[in-house]
Amino acid sequence: MFAGIFWGTAVCLAEVCLRLLGGRSFLTAAMIPGIILLFLLYWSLVGAAFTLISRIPPLRVLRPNGIVPALVLGFTLHAVLIRHLLADLVPPGSTLFWAACFGGAIPLGVAFGRRLGDFPRAKPALIMLSLGLTLALGSYFTAGLVKDPGRPGITGRQNVLVLMIDTLRKDHVGVYGYPRSVTPHLDRLARDARIFDRAYSTSSWTHPAVTSLFTSQYPSSHGVETKVSSLNGGFETLAEAFEREGYRTGIFTASAFVPKIYGLDQGFQHEVSMGKPAYERLLITEYFGRTVGKIPMLPWHRHDLITLFEEWCRPALVLDWLTTPRLSDAFRRWIEQIGGENFFAYVHVLEPHTPYVGRGIYAPPGPLDFKYGASGATLYPFDVAPPIPADSLRLRIDKYDDDVREVDRAVGDLFEWMEEQGLLENTIVVVMADHGEEFYEHRSWKHGTTLFEELVSIPLFIRIPGAPPGRSREYVSMVDVAPALLDLTGIAAPATFRGYSFAPLLRGDARFEPRSEIFAELARSSGAEAQMLLVDGAKIIQYWKQSSEAVEQYDLGADPGEQRSTIALDSMRAKAMLEKLNATIEDARAIRGTTENVELDPNLEQQLRAMGYLD
Repeated sequence: MFAGIFWGTAVCLAEVCLRLLGGRSFLTAAMIPGIILLFLLYWSLVGAAFTLISRIPPLRVLRPNGIVPALVLGFTLHAVLIRHLLADLVPPGSTLFWAACFGGAIPLGVAFGRRLGDFPRAKPALIMLSLGLTLALGSYFTAGLVKDPGRPGITGRQNVLVLMIDTLRKDHVGVYGYPRSVTPHLDRLARDARIFDRAYSTSSWTHPAVTSLFTSQYPSSHGVETKVSSLNGGFETLAEAFEREGYRTGIFTASAFVPKIYGLDQGFQHEVSMGKPAYERLLITEYFGRTVGKIPMLPWHRHDLITLFEEWCRPALVLDWLTTPRLSDAFRRWIEQIGGENFFAYVHVLEPHTPYVGRGIYAPPGPLDFKYGASGATLYPFDVAPPIPADSLRLRIDKYDDDVREVDRAVGDLFEWMEEQGLLENTIVVVMADHGEEFYEHRSWKHGTTLFEELVSIPLFIRIPGAPPGRSREYVSMVDVAPALLDLTGIAAPATFRGYSFAPLLRGDARFEPRSEIFAELARSSGAEAQMLLVDGAKIIQYWKQSSEAVEQYDLGADPGEQRSTIALDSMRAKAMLEKLNATIEDARAIRGTTENVELDPNLEQQLRAMGYLD
């Protein structure tokens, strides 16, 4: 056991140092105490297990050389766990070389171990095993560094990268007029892109909105409207269309709505998901896996390794953890792996989402639990949240802006790398949000409770190589993005797509006819729902909850903050718009696809609850 503790410390420090110095790591300084603790526990268990095994009469022959087999056992299990659990986070191509290094170290260690008496006199064996371990760890960081000749992804066709920034408010982006400089890198990209001033999501929370992006269908058509709804393959997706044309397709997401679980992986050949979960539990889950990590510490103790790690290391880990650079690294490795093939990539980063952490730029660093307001299962105007003091509201906005700034910094590094690789010369880059965020503009917090502008009006800009930048005030819906991207790359859109391609607008085609209205909807698992229609600046929203109904109408030209409902002042127009809204709803539901319900495992349920998606 003492040898296990010694080697646990040595292996841990060596691996942490190599990872951090190699610059290819998802580890951060805040994780090091937790890593050391886990390695000590792990190697102590290995040593104790071997001590017990070697006491079995047929296996007593191992006892004179006990340290060497124990180390062999520990190294082998460690190699298998890391290689299996971190397959998407390590350099490609290193498996064989890594295994060869371990294979070479084991017989050398055993040979020298025959002279082993006890631990203090084990220098030759320890030296040889250390050499083998160093070679193995070195290969871990050097393998996969040799690039394919030529620049990746440069062919006659254009690549497509969709960057989805979860919960990014449009009015907190510089090119949309935000006075704080929280998005300098995004603003720089936007200056070379077409900026859409009137882009809208199809809902006010992630799951239905992203499904609308992939299927070009409204939520009541694709049917993915609740936390347990899963797309079941009834609609051809954007990724499937690119895959059909020979593109390599990859999805990199930190959302809690894991693609493989919720059916959003259709058409994606490569998936990297940090959504189970992205914050507190990722490290130990990836190092020791769900099965190993859930072994109880003690039979009478309620905590397993995962829970213990969360309680001891969560504050530092949440503060220091960022999914955006990890997803960016995974995207880069995938691009290097596929070489010169064309790609369609979807990258979904999470940081602006609650809980706001803050990075010390505008607010003191440290996680902030959102104790005020709606849990995410309510529906305005039937359920509203209590207000909070002005200084508390300011603190939340400051921490939100800090998180946005950190995402922007990481995204800037990604764009810089793409420029160095020549990828920006041949890649259509789409930057957008799935929805916004509420800061009590309408007596609610977070998102998914209303269909007001701060939630459904989203940032959207598209950079097309060689195309002039500009600004568009035409209405654009989330369902229009997929057909536009296929149009821009010369691919036929699936017959099931419902959106309108705005590619002619980007080409300067005078015959382009913009859409005249925007439709969005929201369904709550409690049986409440809401729908909205926007036509020429006039917006109507109807809400339903059990037997209750409410309707509001706003003139966005005179009242962009939607503070004064005009339904009583303009009842004739309200009646006409309400009829049109209900006809749109019926039309969307007429082609409703079938869905399946996901059975939430405890880990996923816990994260959805922590993010405000469950009561």
